[in-house]
Amino acid sequence: MEALVGVNQVGRLLKLTPSTVSKMARLGELPARKFGGAYKFNLEEIRAWLEARVTGRPEAEPEPIDVPLPDLGDADGASSEGRLLASILAEQRETRRVLVKVLNRLRQGGRR
Repeated sequence: MEALVGVNQVGRLLKLTPSTVSKMARLGELPARKFGGAYKFNLEEIRAWLEARVTGRPEAEPEPIDVPLPDLGDADGASSEGRLLASILAEQRETRRVLVKVLNRLRQGGRR
């Protein structure tokens, strides 16, 4: 059976706060499982996830899905789908910013 760890240990490994780790797990940005409201992580999966980001090689090719794009509304007022899409894109930019920061710290040997 695989050993699972919590958000605190993953946070220490990735130099992130536990709340950021939880948020990334909730958004599907980190491989995680949820047990009774708490996220648990397989360290091997976390290391593979991190290695994929350091080397630029994908962990595995995801299967393509066909999702229709939402109507973004007119120029004067965005629809709720458009606002949701804008919010998701903003979160992705923030996640990318955090990952770059973590990877830079790892390349510097964990120094701040």
